Amino acid sequence: MRKTLLHVLLIIITGLLIYSNTLNSPFLWDDYPRILENGSIRNQSKVTDCSGTRYLTVLTFSLNYMIGGFNVTGFHMFNIVVHIGNAVLIYSLLLTIFKTPLFKETPFSGHSGTLALLSGLLFVSHPVYTQTVTYISQRSTVLVTFFYLSSLVLFMRAKLSDRRCLSKGHLPYYLMSVISAAFAMKCKEISFTLPIVILLSDRFFYGARQSFKKSVIYALPILLTILIIPLSKPQTDFFGRQATGVFKIEGGAILSDFNSAKLSSLSTIPRGKYILTQFRVIMTYIRLSFLPFNLNLAYDYPIYHSVFESQILLSCLFLLSLLSISICLFKRSRKTLNCNNLLISFGIFWFFITLSVESFIVVLNYVIFEYRLYLPSIGLLFLLMGILGYVIPHFGKFKYISAVIIIVVIIFSGATFARNEVFKDEMSLWKDVINKAPNNVQAHNNLGLSMFKRGLIDKAVEEYKAAIRINPYYAEPYNNLGTLLNRKGLPDDAIEQYKTALRIRPDYSEAYGNLGFTYYFYKGRPDKAIEQYQIALEFNPNDATTHLNIGIAYRTLGLSDKSREHFAIAKRLNPALFKVE
Repeated sequence: MRKTLLHVLLIIITGLLIYSNTLNSPFLWDDYPRILENGSIRNQSKVTDCSGTRYLTVLTFSLNYMIGGFNVTGFHMFNIVVHIGNAVLIYSLLLTIFKTPLFKETPFSGHSGTLALLSGLLFVSHPVYTQTVTYISQRSTVLVTFFYLSSLVLFMRAKLSDRRCLSKGHLPYYLMSVISAAFAMKCKEISFTLPIVILLSDRFFYGARQSFKKSVIYALPILLTILIIPLSKPQTDFFGRQATGVFKIEGGAILSDFNSAKLSSLSTIPRGKYILTQFRVIMTYIRLSFLPFNLNLAYDYPIYHSVFESQILLSCLFLLSLLSISICLFKRSRKTLNCNNLLISFGIFWFFITLSVESFIVVLNYVIFEYRLYLPSIGLLFLLMGILGYVIPHFGKFKYISAVIIIVVIIFSGATFARNEVFKDEMSLWKDVINKAPNNVQAHNNLGLSMFKRGLIDKAVEEYKAAIRINPYYAEPYNNLGTLLNRKGLPDDAIEQYKTALRIRPDYSEAYGNLGFTYYFYKGRPDKAIEQYQIALEFNPNDATTHLNIGIAYRTLGLSDKSREHFAIAKRLNPALFKVE
């Protein structure tokens, strides 16, 4: 027990030191719609509405707000603590696997604690996870992984504790595993794969002792938690509009609705091309897991159109070979009881299964994000441990292997600390993206926004124009140019920019709101302003700022009842926006 506590303490200290320079990193990109502009986070009465598919994630944001308002340190600290918790759970999971009957007489038995510790340290220090941990709005990924791993660890502890299902040693672990699985389903939709992985773990590590039918019956309560997602209220975006997609998750049309400072879509990617591209993306994920360099918040990734393109064909062949090897290793390990093969095979299956939702089942507007690797990469840790099982007996002293991994952990820690410096402000973040992906239109647009906030007007114009040159059918920079022209006292030119944005995107609610603002404050036309505000509210009925502005316009026209109605809605949606006596 003392050794275990020391190991856990080492993982905790390592994680805290590595992420110590992120506590003051500001809200970035879609942190704005998901947190700062999310009325349900500020409205405590909505905390009890647990019907949404990401209820627990939103609840934690709400708790952060209730405790410290929008103090960014509290939001970062929560993410860091959960990330460290995930590393500890990986440590615990590997210890549990090494205690199963199959692993008792293997090379792992004498080094189980050290191998589990090294796995936890590799996970907590890996640079590819900076996007998931430091980028606050990706908390859903960190949180779902916590409950995902908790459920699996508790399930395996239940199997180890006692074979009698209703014994005192068994039941608490099993019930907590079911509860953790239910919690995972309320964090993010990738938890849909959890019951499959739990059933798989039962077959891999205990299947030799029972039939498949008994495994299914035993895991049935956990398997039934899979119904929570389809039975929950369809996931909406953070302005209250219903999402589209197989699991009603945040994808497809949703992302195209975010405004210019947030996650925006250029087009909807056809399913066939999206899936083809994923074969190449998965190769990138594997490279990032073992060689985490040239990390990027927003990749400018090519879309592939045919399976016969050389990169796709080679990627398909490699991944299919990897999956075939996994199946063969599993079948062979069941006959020979080879634990190394078993762990390697389980890791490969874990990787593909946990990637499946965001890579193949649901089509998202962005083909690659590093945060999508957070949960799947745990499978690659299992694969690494399986390989070490072969190396240990033939390498001599185990301390040399440990020394090599510790050196890797130190290198990873330094790289993670350095990578987190990029997140210190919006300008450094978007400059980093542009350096690595110069044709990324969102990066140019968002760099322009950050420069505009700092009063660097001419440089902001350059970035907006760069975005338009790359893609003249991208609406956001036209909208942002309009705002800039208003500040320069050129409302007529601003109106033309807003209208151009709306020709490209007729459902662009922010552009309608800005057009209304221009008519009211710069042209003195409250009647025209109200027309634009009303259209904006049709597309985005929960925008507190638009309700406030239309209320002001109605008050100018002497329509007090309508004015008070919209002021009340604005106050309900965002009490911090203004105070109405």
